Amino acid sequence: MSSIGVAAPATSAIVPAVPVVARNVIRDAGDIVSVRIPADARQGCYEGDGLVIPYFRYSPTVPGGCVHCFVHTDDESLRGRSLRAQATIMEKVLADGRRYYYVDLLPVQAEVPPTHRLVITGCALVEDGLIFATPAPIYGMIMLTAPSAKLIEFPRLPGRKPEPKAKARKPEPVRKLEAKAAQPKDTQLDRLLSQGWEIKVDWGDRVVLTKLKKGEEVEMTHHRPKKK
Repeated sequence: MSSIGVAAPATSAIVPAVPVVARNVIRDAGDIVSVRIPADARQGCYEGDGLVIPYFRYSPTVPGGCVHCFVHTDDESLRGRSLRAQATIMEKVLADGRRYYYVDLLPVQAEVPPTHRLVITGCALVEDGLIFATPAPIYGMIMLTAPSAKLIEFPRLPGRKPEPKAKARKPEPVRKLEAKAAQPKDTQLDRLLSQGWEIKVDWGDRVVLTKLKKGEEVEMTHHRPKKK
């Protein structure tokens, strides 16, 4: 029987955690920012170098993956709330040469005024601020700006006039896609995400997933289903 048009099963493989060989400080200038801990932030604990640091982790998405932010606290009452914290931008270097930026956030007293605004994005710029581009294959920006700075999503070139607005057109009827054009559903990836795995890097045909187990970050490579 021919297998043409039949989706091949997706496969996943747990890869041993690649050792961290260095942690470098990118910026540690006492910048005070306002951040909000999402209600669904993941709780964990770092144990290493003689330290035990509980934290909440949230991960803003950017093209190619995400940037982890670690709020150094285990106070459950802070979930879903805003607080002031001192931001330190760090770099993690793995034994295989990969590098990742992340942000450490150390809570300070609420009355301490913010000196900067922390922005993590991949599709905006600011008029004035410090920009730290994340290493490939994650294409994002960690920005420290003035607290009142505005983001510019589509900056115009100097002296260029804005393009005239196009006239509204009557929307065309939606065409139904043929069944053969439908992409195979990746139910295995959906199941992994429901079990707490997070997408770290998306390569298209495969994704690198990450999950905390006993305070250690474990990686999994999941191959998306393909048609033969």
